[in-house]
Amino acid sequence: MQIINHFRAKVLHSSSAAFSLAMKNNKYISFAEKIISVKNENMHRNLINNNDSLKKEVLAKSNIFKYELFLGKLSKIKQQSYQRTDILNYNNCLPRLTVIKVNGDDHEYFLPYNNEPKNIIITDTKESLI
Repeated sequence: MQIINHFRAKVLHSSSAAFSLAMKNNKYISFAEKIISVKNENMHRNLINNNDSLKKEVLAKSNIFKYELFLGKLSKIKQQSYQRTDILNYNNCLPRLTVIKVNGDDHEYFLPYNNEPKNIIITDTKESLI
């Protein structure tokens, strides 16, 4: 189903398909915002320029309402996804590399990464400038 929505959003520029992609996966949020905001602007322009019939005006207003609803929901999802990102917490133990020395050929080998946390003690010094 996501392949069909992806095709409809990319090729046919469907706002509802782009919105459903963004709801399922956060990486499509900016793509969906672009499509929906362009369609919203076009509907506003059509509403201003074409005052011919009441039917076209009602259709344009309903589309504008739909696009603004989509954009509002996407902005809420975007804010939530930014709040979920983790900032590095320096109060916890930081992982450090350890050195392994092999006595056979007297070379030092470093492990690429060790997930065992080592405690770091940060001391504060005061310097006198007098």
